[in-house]
Amino acid sequence: MINRLNIKLCFFLLSVMFLLGGCNESSGAEKELEVLIEPQFQDQVKEAAKYMKEQTPQVSITIRELPADGEERELEIERLRTQIMAGKGPDVYLINSASDGATQMEAPLFSNPYKTMQSGALASLDRYMESDSYWEEGTYREEFLLPGKYQGQQYIIPLSCNFNILASDQEEIPVTETDTLEDWLAKAEGAADPGFEAAMYGLENISGNWFQPAADYDEGKVLFDKEAWETFGMNFLLKKLQWVESGLENTGEGYQITDLNFATTGMPQMRSARIIPDIQGNRMAAIRCFGAVGMSSDHKEEAYRFLMLFLNDEIKSARQEQGIGTFVDGILGTELPVQESALAARFPSLDTDSLEMVRDVFLTIDGAYFPVGVEADLYQAVMDASRLIYGPATDYEAVWREKLSAAAGKAWENYNTQVLE
Repeated sequence: MINRLNIKLCFFLLSVMFLLGGCNESSGAEKELEVLIEPQFQDQVKEAAKYMKEQTPQVSITIRELPADGEERELEIERLRTQIMAGKGPDVYLINSASDGATQMEAPLFSNPYKTMQSGALASLDRYMESDSYWEEGTYREEFLLPGKYQGQQYIIPLSCNFNILASDQEEIPVTETDTLEDWLAKAEGAADPGFEAAMYGLENISGNWFQPAADYDEGKVLFDKEAWETFGMNFLLKKLQWVESGLENTGEGYQITDLNFATTGMPQMRSARIIPDIQGNRMAAIRCFGAVGMSSDHKEEAYRFLMLFLNDEIKSARQEQGIGTFVDGILGTELPVQESALAARFPSLDTDSLEMVRDVFLTIDGAYFPVGVEADLYQAVMDASRLIYGPATDYEAVWREKLSAAAGKAWENYNTQVLE
């Protein structure tokens, strides 16, 4: 009797184990990832999704595009934010950050990625990164990881960036890599090469980046120095007034404030370049596109792996073996890379010497930051003040001091509000 009971019990347990095993296998075969992207990433993301399906058939990927711009985008962002606050949302985010001023960009899903990390909406990626050899063998600039950390944990991985340079067709540029932006302005006055001084006229176009990083969200501190920003703004506008009155704005050749994307196509004779520093001397890059995994995702490891396809060379290597090319080449979007190895893919037409110059410029980046909208306000304030030069004559210095002081004070308050929220 006991033996029969034991046999029946064994059969029962085996049946349960079989059923449970079947359930686990079934759940493993049905892993659905929802990936939220910007519309301009469509081709790259579709190819990555196709590749992942080839390699991992049990993973199904649904691509959800944010509208390009306008009211439709704003409504969709509002819906998404409501979902995220309710503990839902996509598995993978491949999206852009806010505008840094001169370049008008579409409204961001996360207006302040620093605060998004603090909110708990995103998953920590450390456990996956620790077992990923890419972070030891790749050429990703570590400086870009820091803004995506909160309390020592990595929540966001920047995928592209932008930074401003002074490009020239001259062999030497009359500034050093340790000069501050104030040094640049001082050296411009009476420079031996009028082209260099004339180029400084364009500093107003990057006024949103005159002071970065502006806040430390981990420490809860505002770093933005409103007095320093106001002083530099006044010095710049007074010099611009002199330049306009003397006709300097229409003279000078051989130098241009731009970015690497434009410089490599719009200045075919570019022979030297420098990243433009801020008031403190920092050479900072604004993060453009970034990737993250939603905290609500049930498949975080697969989500991380998909995100990394836009940094590692897995797809590129696989497609090369098949004798075909790929859109997925180590950088997402059309901005600048965050890893040295992707520079050649971004600038395929450059000769060896030009590519080496681009690489040297890239390696002088000191750090990176997420624009949070305040930068665009500062840019607008400077542009509004600058336009007064072309209107009725007035006491420019008094008007500018009032406007810049108000803009700097408002910026400090906005940064402080964001830090304390």
